[in-house]
Amino acid sequence: MKVSLLISLIFVTLFGISSAASNKEEYELSEKCGKRAEELFKGKFENSVIQYNYQSHYNKKMNKCFIYVFSMNLNALYDVNENKEYGMIIFEKGNVDRCRMLNKSCKSEDEWDSFVKSYMEE
Repeated sequence: MKVSLLISLIFVTLFGISSAASNKEEYELSEKCGKRAEELFKGKFENSVIQYNYQSHYNKKMNKCFIYVFSMNLNALYDVNENKEYGMIIFEKGNVDRCRMLNKSCKSEDEWDSFVKSYMEE
């Protein structure tokens, strides 16, 4: 009985330490992602005549940092570390004018939103 209790206590302690370490690491990666995304945003969009906003996200499943840049007429998704555009949607008079996701075109805002969600919510 004492041995199984001791083993359980050791397991919980080790798992707790491992979990705390991974949470700390994930937090640090997320912080770094936010800083790099801000730098990319300032370099590409800050001096534009169009007012853009952005949201950064560290995707732990992909181990990648993404930035979603948006305005009234244009939204774009970038891999921050590679400075690579993943896609862009352009609106004209409230309708989709052009839409591109990686190497293919998209037809609707819903299709675009699903694409972006797969990168920005993991």
